[in-house]
Amino acid sequence: MFNSLFWFTFNFLIIISVWLGYSSLLEHTDTESPTVLRLNIALLLLVSLEPYLFNLMVFGEAGQSLGVFLDATSTMYALCLGGIWLILGALHHHAAKGDEPMKMIQMRNYRLVDAGIFFLSAAPVFWEIDLLSIPIRFLMWFLTIPSGMVLDAVKKVMR
Repeated sequence: MFNSLFWFTFNFLIIISVWLGYSSLLEHTDTESPTVLRLNIALLLLVSLEPYLFNLMVFGEAGQSLGVFLDATSTMYALCLGGIWLILGALHHHAAKGDEPMKMIQMRNYRLVDAGIFFLSAAPVFWEIDLLSIPIRFLMWFLTIPSGMVLDAVKKVMR
């Protein structure tokens, strides 16, 4: 039960991060743009696909363990999340043309780092290498949670 609760909480953190980023973004975006509309449709597709892939990955199909398919499912999950963060980065880039461009550029950069981590984690090598019997791919995903704080700290040091 603890394992299921842990992964549910992780999934909730991902979904809430997407929602909070998206809702704050809407204040700065022209939602009537054809580009924004297309990005929103793609984002909706990936956000609706994410819980399905997550449940397959963690709980298997109809409660059955995925076994050898866990690698493929976790790769698809990583690509899905990478796509979500990439689209949010693109939306922040679009919003940077309006008010508060520096804030939007900073948020774009955070989302692109998150996307890069998820896309990189999809590489087969990150499934094959493990630490404490946990594939490195899974551990990489946790790097996205504090990435904004780390980027802020690096930015302050660089000043």
